[in-house]
Amino acid sequence: MKKRIYLAIITSMFLVLHENRVLSQIDYKGNQLDTTDIVIGKRYIIHSKVLGEDREIFIHVPIEDRLDYDTVYYPVVYVFDGSSQFLSIVDIMNRLSTSMGDEICPKMIVVGIKQYDREKDLGLEHDNQGKLTSNSLTNDKFTEFIEKELQPYVDAKYHTIPYRILIGYSLGGLKAMNIIAYNTNLFSAYIVIDPSLGHYNNQWYNNSINKIENANLSNKSVFLAMAQTMKMGTDTNDIKKDTTTDSRHMRNIMTAADAFRKNQSTYDFTWKYYPHEYHGSVPFIAEFDAFYKIFDWYNLQK
Repeated sequence: MKKRIYLAIITSMFLVLHENRVLSQIDYKGNQLDTTDIVIGKRYIIHSKVLGEDREIFIHVPIEDRLDYDTVYYPVVYVFDGSSQFLSIVDIMNRLSTSMGDEICPKMIVVGIKQYDREKDLGLEHDNQGKLTSNSLTNDKFTEFIEKELQPYVDAKYHTIPYRILIGYSLGGLKAMNIIAYNTNLFSAYIVIDPSLGHYNNQWYNNSINKIENANLSNKSVFLAMAQTMKMGTDTNDIKKDTTTDSRHMRNIMTAADAFRKNQSTYDFTWKYYPHEYHGSVPFIAEFDAFYKIFDWYNLQK
């Protein structure tokens, strides 16, 4: 297990170093430099009437050598923070969906959503004093863009099946939690990594944490990950007892985990704490683990 993780991490590090560029293999022919592009995805600009602006997305479609390619349909992974997360998700999926990764998961289309303004896209609507507006939770424009424009666009352009995964990290994790609470059916599975549930002075948490317990999550999967954002080695029992804002981030995530456990739906929930990973180091490892857990049914040989 550890060897597979290390190999995937090394491969992903190579890709991330070339983020937002076309990767190339270089060869010399007759002393002339020959460059052949290795394309892992395409960049598209789509106009959003909901948001009133053009939006940039990255899409990866699995390569198939089969003659019946036109009959192959794929699940779709949607990833917030596409500029930084798209390459690593494509790498994880490509590794784990092949014989080199023991075919842990199916081949999937990956859609990376680029954020020009993370606060605007992934945050919630609020006034100048930071107070959430009445529409911020249930009538979120960015969620409406995903539901009414982005998902239909992808489904119309590619061969997809109605199984969608959403990956959100940090502020993107808050947005994913809001979708779980108020638009649960948009996705079949949610990977929520170290979500910023205390953002806006705890307003989302105070208004919405009970929604998690009562959401209809039937037949869905949720993977919730938490990093160590206090002093390394701090015990979770001590964190729960701490009442300062320093511990609020972790306390809120642990309370969210409890809310998921109390949910009476028949669904798959996994909570994982990474005591030796910080907020910035946890995404790749958590994403790798999430693919293993969400698709633990896929490889029937195990």
